[in-house]
Amino acid sequence: MKFHSIYLPGLLKKLNMPPPIKIFVHDHWLVNNRKMSKSFGNVISPYWDNFSKESVRLYFLADGP
Repeated sequence: MKFHSIYLPGLLKKLNMPPPIKIFVHDHWLVNNRKMSKSFGNVISPYWDNFSKESVRLYFLADGP
C-alpha cells in the first residue's frame, strides 16, 4: 500500500500524469494460520483455470477487509 499511495502518485506527478483516483487494499491469505510466503513454501499456484482475474479481485475486495 505504501508504494501505491505515496511513491506512485509522486512518480506520476513528476511524469505529468494523473494520480490514481482509488486504491484498493486487501488482506493476505493465510495457510495453516500463517501468511502465505515463498520462504515458508506455503504458496498456492497463481495459474487458476477455474476463476477469472476479476472474480479473484472481487473475492479479495469482499472477503479481505
